[in-house]
Amino acid sequence: MNFPNLIIIFLISLVFAKAEENRIPFYEDYLKESNGDGFLKEARKFLEDNPDAVEAPRLAFDYLMVAKASREIEDLNNATSKLLFNYPQSLPTMHFISSFEKESKVLTELLVAKAALGDLKSKDFAVSYCRSLIMIARIQGPKFLADSSLRIRAYLLAEKAEVEEIKKSASKALLLESEKNSGISKVVQIILNEQTPIDKLLLLSKFSGKDAEFATAYFLAQLNEEERNSDQIKIIQLKQSLFGKPKNIEKALSTIAGLPTKLGKQADVQTFLGMAHYLDGKEDLAIKTLTNVSTKSNNENMKKWGETAQSFANGIEFKENRKKLLLDALGNAFDQIGRSENNLFARIEWKNKKGEKTDAFIGISEEKKQLEIQVEIDGKPFFAYQTIQGKSRLFSSKFDSSISFNSPGIFTIPQIDIKRDIESGGFSYTFNLNFSSDQEDLFEEGSRAMNNPYLGTAKGREVLLNHLLTSRALWILPAKTVSGGTEYPLSLIDPESPDPTKVIFITGIGKNLTGIRVGNFNLTNLAIGKTNVLENLPKWPSSESEKVEKFDFPLFMKILQNILASS
Repeated sequence: MNFPNLIIIFLISLVFAKAEENRIPFYEDYLKESNGDGFLKEARKFLEDNPDAVEAPRLAFDYLMVAKASREIEDLNNATSKLLFNYPQSLPTMHFISSFEKESKVLTELLVAKAALGDLKSKDFAVSYCRSLIMIARIQGPKFLADSSLRIRAYLLAEKAEVEEIKKSASKALLLESEKNSGISKVVQIILNEQTPIDKLLLLSKFSGKDAEFATAYFLAQLNEEERNSDQIKIIQLKQSLFGKPKNIEKALSTIAGLPTKLGKQADVQTFLGMAHYLDGKEDLAIKTLTNVSTKSNNENMKKWGETAQSFANGIEFKENRKKLLLDALGNAFDQIGRSENNLFARIEWKNKKGEKTDAFIGISEEKKQLEIQVEIDGKPFFAYQTIQGKSRLFSSKFDSSISFNSPGIFTIPQIDIKRDIESGGFSYTFNLNFSSDQEDLFEEGSRAMNNPYLGTAKGREVLLNHLLTSRALWILPAKTVSGGTEYPLSLIDPESPDPTKVIFITGIGKNLTGIRVGNFNLTNLAIGKTNVLENLPKWPSSESEKVEKFDFPLFMKILQNILASS
């Protein structure tokens, strides 16, 4: 063999060696050996080392499939991020997006979650996120961006990425949202105003929920080093780490460690430190930290924080015994609901956005084909609706009159669902309100909710309660006897107040559930049994009455929407 040929063969060998070196891992080679973990490890490494490889998009999709089959949450999140943000124009990504139905809530929720997981300081991430939104909108249609939470993230990241197309579209929709009297409108107003990021952060600190949390994380990421190192901002960052999603316990601990000594020893900060240890699975250290928080202070707020810390420590120490008592009580209550007749009365009390005392009275009877809802504000009739035995009527204080319909009305059907999220190991909760002309749909939905394993089975309730107790600063207080039954109270830390939010389940002498209180929301006088439970309903409001043949559903919805908006 002459020397030139030898050189050529050597060079060809190098090419083949390099090609072999850059060969993507194929899941078939690993799964036939039942080595899914091995494939995930190699796929992750290849995509990190060779992000621009020709076959990287195909590998990212394979990576997603195996991660999903293996239920490896971290790899699943990593794979979806690679597809959406690294290879948005690739065929595998388009196939992934096309697997979702149009206007898919799951896809929307995925992108909402992805925004929080990204590097909000990085313009590159913002550009990738916006590029992905544009691509998905072309596949799914413009209604894809109709979700308010997604619009907030689209607007802020488009501002960072300087993508005017998305920023302009999202800002128009958000401006309309800001004018509504809704829970999200105040957060949107802060986002859209012309104030500095620090001013916006101070305003946002008064709000909770995923949208306020994301906006807080975004504006924190835009601060310079000097701004980030101010005590005021460090406290906001601490709360974001502990109460935002996702939580960042390591960051919370390092933030507390970096605070000036006097500030770090404050009762509220030490309570947050105990909370961080608890969420980190270090219960003994949490108890020690919390019990050392003083309840003696000239500052009333700090004194209350000390009392909250002591209560929290006590709740952790006696968690198992109290949990068993609460689960037994809930089990008895749910068993009785399942055996009861389909007649119900309940009273719900809360304060509306104007601070007015609001009471809603609800009555349901299967025997009478009846649904009745009455709402009073400061003791005066505000709204009333009834459908019973083929007829219906409607009252509104706005018109100061009733309308009687010679036809049945509709039945409001609350839909509640609790699911275990295999991606995060946590739970997802959904609540919707639907309508039907058939009362049977109402009872079927009630049965479906009660058959949910996390409500209707002892094991499911225990799994759900364990998750709630270990994933947030929630603890069980001692049960106490009250007039007519027993209260089972829980406390939840409120980052903006030393007074924790109270959650209370109330059972009667017969171990039946009679009420639930969550903060200022109070479901009371719950009674399930024979038709006489409906005798607790107030009398129909006295007013002029008009008779109409057909039930006016649009009018009913208009009045109902006004009630919800003012609540």
